[in-house]
Amino acid sequence: MSKTKQRLLYAAYVISVTLFFLYILFPSEVAKKYLISGLNRINPDFDIMIGNVKPDFPLGIKLYNVSAYHQGVSIFDAEKIVLSPAILPFFMGRLSLNIGGAVYAGLIEAKVDFSWKKFRPEKAYVRMNDIQIGEIIMLKNLIPHDLEGVLNGNITYDAGEEKNISVMSNILLVGFGIEFLSPYYGLETLNLKKIEADLELNKNQLKVNRFTNTGGDVDGSLSGSVLIRNVIGRSVLNLNGSVRPNPVFIEKLAKINPVVKAFFKKSSGNSDIPLHIQGTLERPRFF
Repeated sequence: MSKTKQRLLYAAYVISVTLFFLYILFPSEVAKKYLISGLNRINPDFDIMIGNVKPDFPLGIKLYNVSAYHQGVSIFDAEKIVLSPAILPFFMGRLSLNIGGAVYAGLIEAKVDFSWKKFRPEKAYVRMNDIQIGEIIMLKNLIPHDLEGVLNGNITYDAGEEKNISVMSNILLVGFGIEFLSPYYGLETLNLKKIEADLELNKNQLKVNRFTNTGGDVDGSLSGSVLIRNVIGRSVLNLNGSVRPNPVFIEKLAKINPVVKAFFKKSSGNSDIPLHIQGTLERPRFF
C-alpha cells in the first residue's frame, strides 16, 4: 500500500474516531445552558426551556421538548427542532441558520440570516406544513374555544433599518372549525372550508390585505387592519368585506333566532351581504 493511501486511511480513521467520541461524549447539559443563555440575551422578555440537546450530523444540533414563554405565558412548544449552519453563506461572509422542526403534528422549515455584530435575526423565511391549529399553545391561551384545522403557508421577516421590522405572511387554512365553549349569539359551532389570507405586520399594525373563505357555513372576504395592543385581546379591529351564508347555515340560524331568516332575505340569492367588524378581539362588533 502506497504512503499516500496509508495517510488517507489514517486521516479518515482519525476523523471517524473524533466524530464518534464527539457524538458519544457530546456535552448536552453544557450546550443546553449555553443555548438558553444566548437565546434569552437576544430578547430578555422571552424565556426558553429545552429538554435535551444532541448533535446532528454533520454540524447541526437537535433540540428536544422546546418551549418558549413571553412574560410567563407559554407561546410555543415543539417536540424537536434541528439547527444547522448554512455552509455556503458562511464562506461568503454571512451567518445563516437552517431550522427544521416537528411542531403541532406538522413540520416547519426556516432559514434565518443573522447580524454578525449583535447576533440578531436580520431576515428569515419560514415555511409551515400541515400544522394542526388546535394544538398551537398560543392560540389556546388567546382563544377560549376549541379549534381545528390544518395550516400551511409561509412567513417572511425583515428587520429593516432602524428597527423598522416588517413581517409578511401567506397562509392556507383548510377544514377550519370552532366550537364555542358557550353559545355565541346562540351559535355553538362555525365551520369554514378553505381560508386564504395575505397578512402584513409593521410595528403594531397588522394589515389584512386579503382574507377569503370558500365553502363551509359562510363564503366571504375581508380586508382592513388590526391595531395590536400589548394585551392581544384588546387589539382594535377595523375590517370590511362581505359574506354569503350557506342556505343550510341560514336555516340553522333561523331556528336560533327567527329574525335572522328575514334579515338574510335581503341577500336575494347570490348577492353578498356587506360586513363591517369593529371593536376588539375580545369583544368584536358586527355591522
